[in-house]
Amino acid sequence: MKRIDIFYILIPCSLLIFIWIAFNIYHNAITSTIPQTTVEEIAPIPGTFDTQTLEEIKKREVVLPVFEIKKSPNPTSTASATTIPSLSPSPITTASATPLPTTIPLASPTIKP
Repeated sequence: MKRIDIFYILIPCSLLIFIWIAFNIYHNAITSTIPQTTVEEIAPIPGTFDTQTLEEIKKREVVLPVFEIKKSPNPTSTASATTIPSLSPSPITTASATPLPTTIPLASPTIKP
């Protein structure tokens, strides 16, 4: 193969590659890959701030959380009872039957000195 034959192959291939690259750049420039809803969502935020609200936020009272439960040194009672109502099944014919509450005594806490 002669030198001139290589140029006959090299020049059309190079021209084809440059045209292909130019067409891809043009195609990417005119077509958008972002949907219209996304374009609306990424609209710029206006640069105005509500300074009155910012000042009110600065004036807020700082509240620190307390992660401990304070226990009282003296218990108020030694024993207590809790009333828990219970429902007993009754026939439909007796409408005046009402359930009686039952009391369950709770154990008193023991405090060791």
